[in-house]
Formats: sequence, C-alpha cells, structure tokens
Amino acid sequence: MTSAGHATIGAQRMHWAPTTGLTLEEPDYMAAPQIIDSWLLNNGHIRGLNRHETRFAQNCSQLRGGPTSEFVHHFLAAVRAALPRRGLWFPRLEADRSGHQLALWLRPAPPLHTSTTLWMPAAPDPRRYPTVKGPDLAVLARLRQQANQTGADDALLYLADGTVLETAHAALLWWRGPVLCLPDQHLPTLASVTVGLLVELASQQGVAVRYERCHLAELVALPVWTANALHGLRWVSRWTGRPELASGQAAPGPPLHQWQEALQTTAAPLADPSGHSHSTGATR
Repeated sequence: MTSAGHATIGAQRMHWAPTTGLTLEEPDYMAAPQIIDSWLLNNGHIRGLNRHETRFAQNCSQLRGGPTSEFVHHFLAAVRAALPRRGLWFPRLEADRSGHQLALWLRPAPPLHTSTTLWMPAAPDPRRYPTVKGPDLAVLARLRQQANQTGADDALLYLADGTVLETAHAALLWWRGPVLCLPDQHLPTLASVTVGLLVELASQQGVAVRYERCHLAELVALPVWTANALHGLRWVSRWTGRPELASGQAAPGPPLHQWQEALQTTAAPLADPSGHSHSTGATR
C-alpha cells in the first residue's frame, strides 16, 4: 500500500489503522459503510467540524461491539492532519458495521447551489434508521435518483400522516412570517450540524425559532429552505410530484444570501499538523 501523506493526498479513499495511519484503500475495503459523516472544506475552513466529529463518534459508539472512543479519536486526529488546506473538497468519514474499520473518502466538492427543487414521493419515509447518518444510504440514493427523473434535486421525506420531516440529503426549515420554523424535536430526523449553527445565529439576531409539526399541504404554501453541510442553505424554488398538493413554483422567503453569509462566518480554519491555526484569507 502507498502511504497517503498530507502533501500528496488527492481525490481518493484511504483506510486507517493505528499502526499505519491513513493509507490508500484496497479495492472493496468498505463497499457499504454503516456510519458516515461529511462536510464542506473550503480552503482549509470548515463549519462545525467538532460537531461533525462528535456525531460520527457517537454513532460509532452505538454499534454493537463498536470501537473505543480513543480509537475513533485517533482516527479523527489523523483525518484533520491529512485534509488539504487549499481547494474546495467534500470529505466523508466512513465506518463499517463493526466500527473497527474506518476510512476517509476525500472528494472534490460538486457544484454549489443556492436553490433546489424537491420531489414529493407518493409513499412516506422508507428509512429504517432515520436518526443515524449512514445505514439508509442505498435507500436515500434511490430516492434521489427517482427525484432526478422528475427534474428535481432531492426527495421530501414525511410520515404516513403527512407530517414533514426533512429531505433525503438535507434538513428542512420553513418561515411563518418572521418566525423560523423547524420540525418538532420529537420527530425522527437526523440531528443537523448546519441547522444547529443556524439556530444559534437566529438567537444572536433575535429571530424567533419555533419547533412544530407541519403537513405536506401546508408546507408547499410556505417559504421553505433546506440546510446541509455541503450547500449550506438553499431556497426550495419548485416542487414536483403530488400535483394535488404542489403547484410547481414555491413561495419566496427572506433574503437567503444574508443568512448564508452569516452561516459562512461560523467556518473555522483547520490547524496545521504542527498545531498552528491556518488561514488563507479566502472567503469562507
């Protein structure tokens, strides 16, 4: 195996072991990871990296016979040291079903967008593990493929009674006038790092936040945003599917760019492997 040092790392998958560190991954090393986490890496800056690492470690700890916290901690430290400090990337952490095989998939970031189109499937949320990031990857990929076939970017997820949850690849939020609304905290949704940061920003700016249950028929008449670690915030500009509910064009909302800019200020620079803070002066 070829060593993947900090200076030579590229668009590739690497697995980690305490004795060898991060090394290039053998074919089929981890064809179907059980736990994942990912974020946008923009010229050495990341939003909420500690939160992503904590979520990944907590999910690994819940695996039967899973790894020790020290084991995962050393992996995360190796990842931090290996991440490039230049360019736009979308790294992904991966763990197998045992949690003892850990990997880093360093991927160039896809194009970033500020708007999105959502597809409303005929059937409710099919996930088995909605609060864990990873086990339902294949299911979510199929939903996105179906959404793409209708001209949409992603699929809306909802309960059998029509209560909205999130999308296949992003959290969901909506506006009722000046009030920022989110799904009720008791609903089966993934804990979103981006939403956590957004709620803190809202508190700092004196914007009211409400957690509630919202039905599909009501949602499509409101200004709706999605939030994830890759794109940050996106306005839902159009709906597809369920023509009896969605009319196509979506309602406009507050100026998204102002919130996106505020969210970008939460991106912190990675420390160099030497431990010193690193900053490129680039826009975050």
